[in-house]
Amino acid sequence: MQPYLMNTYGVVIYQEQVMQACVYLAGMSWSDADKIRKIIGKKKDAHEFDVFKEKFVMGATQHIDKDSAEQLWHDFEAHAGYSFNRSHAVAYSMLSYWTAWLKHYYPVEFMFALLKSEKDKDARTDYLLEAKRLGIKVLLPHINESDLDFSIQGESIRFGFSNIKYVSEGIGSKIIDGRPFSSYSELLEFAQKKGSGINSRAISALNAVGGAAFDDNPRSGNESDNYYEYLNIPKFDTKGIPPEIMAQISPLEDFSEQGCFVLMAMVKSIKRGSGWSRVELVDSTESIGIFHSEGTQIETNNMYIFLVGDNRIHRYVTLEDVVERKPDPFIKYLYAKEVPADDNQYGVVDFTPYRTKANKMMAHIIISTNDKKLRRVIAFPKNYTVVLGKMKPGSICEPIVEKLDDGTMYVKEVR
Repeated sequence: MQPYLMNTYGVVIYQEQVMQACVYLAGMSWSDADKIRKIIGKKKDAHEFDVFKEKFVMGATQHIDKDSAEQLWHDFEAHAGYSFNRSHAVAYSMLSYWTAWLKHYYPVEFMFALLKSEKDKDARTDYLLEAKRLGIKVLLPHINESDLDFSIQGESIRFGFSNIKYVSEGIGSKIIDGRPFSSYSELLEFAQKKGSGINSRAISALNAVGGAAFDDNPRSGNESDNYYEYLNIPKFDTKGIPPEIMAQISPLEDFSEQGCFVLMAMVKSIKRGSGWSRVELVDSTESIGIFHSEGTQIETNNMYIFLVGDNRIHRYVTLEDVVERKPDPFIKYLYAKEVPADDNQYGVVDFTPYRTKANKMMAHIIISTNDKKLRRVIAFPKNYTVVLGKMKPGSICEPIVEKLDDGTMYVKEVR
């Protein structure tokens, strides 16, 4: 396989390389190799590979051992999730290079172009966060300064009228035609004229974000409370959260799908499917999605502190609950300087039960060491009842934990 994998350092990346492995390593026909390529190219279910597995493994074992052949086939199945041909990859990598070059040398223009062309409000929130990370100043809208859409003003980007909720391009055009306005009263007088095209809801939206501020209409100081609703600028109000709790919170940019994390973020949207929901979170560093139950009670536009294990939300509490120190095992854990656990003991932070398709009970459990290092373990059906009785949230226990081949940690018994 060396001639076919030299350019990718021995790693099978492209669809063509999968085909070459089928033909030159496993002795399969080009016809069968092309059928496998189609399964990959059309993102079909990996189970459609099954009819070819035996043929591939039998052929490949003429050159490599059976375990290696089966592992290689398993890797090919993963290609069905997301893989494409080499020419497609080259086109994308060129586009990535060009845009990276533009972002590096022309960051203001690049972020302006992204914001101006993006109509999805969640994606626009991500771009606003990126502009902040790059040190680009994003100016709020104002009746005398804004264009219809985002505009570049010096080294800054300013919001346009159509970027404000309830202000359409038509209303924005009317405002531009009638300005400049020297006062708020002049703006109101213009808006109240017959045929002005500027309605009261648009005026209210402008006031909500300080976009119609004048000497006779000063800002209230509470405009930032409305930024997310009207401009998709998240507000991360952490007033009242003690420093010792803030020190335990990981920024979203440090999140990974494996491991346990305490996160604090605003919920910008929730996507639901059969048996699951995906909660889209945003903080000042990043935007991510984490899974929860289908009937989640989490609400959009609110701030929460989350306990997350292996990309699933285990517990969540509002910032108000934390500040008020509501009686909750997770909140108690957050305030504790350490967990009162001896060697080989753990404190149980959360116990989340669920029912399997076979109608049996299992549980995902998050436990903590004395120095508050978190880990996630599973209780399988055969010992679920015992674990349930000894690993309630807030309790101290001594679980015997073992690891499966895929790295999953499970509770074998509890002392």
